[in-house]
Amino acid sequence: MSAAAQLARVLRDIHGEAFGGEEMGKFTISWSTLRALAGGGPVGDDLLAELAAVLAVDDYVLVPMSDAILIAEEGELESRKATGRLINRYLEQITAEELGFDMDSEDEDED
Repeated sequence: MSAAAQLARVLRDIHGEAFGGEEMGKFTISWSTLRALAGGGPVGDDLLAELAAVLAVDDYVLVPMSDAILIAEEGELESRKATGRLINRYLEQITAEELGFDMDSEDEDED
């Protein structure tokens, strides 16, 4: 079993434990705790990507943040969806030029 698969198993087990007065649910752990759970070695981008992929198979998500990592089942991250009207209000304010796109070079590439 790969290091990411072993770590994913531990994180899924923690997710299922009762703690903080809750039966189970999303939780955060510090980067240092993740390193400790990973055997003390560095937790680089490759391990995080593999860990996220292994967790995703079972509908878990891993969200790296500046000081912690969030582990949750997909259904625990319900959120409001931005409406089309709201998005369109911002899209009207944005032009390709403001975003740094050179519209002329795109046309030249298509020839």
